[in-house]
Amino acid sequence: MHAEILPAVEGWLLFSRDFATVPDSRERLRTDALRRDLSDLKLPIPATRDMSFLNDESSVAGICYVLEGSRLGAAYLCSLLGK
Repeated sequence: MHAEILPAVEGWLLFSRDFATVPDSRERLRTDALRRDLSDLKLPIPATRDMSFLNDESSVAGICYVLEGSRLGAAYLCSLLGK
């Protein structure tokens, strides 16, 4: 499900001028890495879900908050596994 949603979310963020104000905004995007992982695992890339978001500053902030939480959670889990 992550691979169905992340490209839509990040694609939307790229068109938001508010996202451009986030420090290192483009470096935070993970869609390309996700697609490489799926390819390396020889898994199909699922179709992107159709999603809509409000185009305002609080939507960008909320989505970035969730994505960064996902990144930090993954880093924590990797640290537990010694990776």
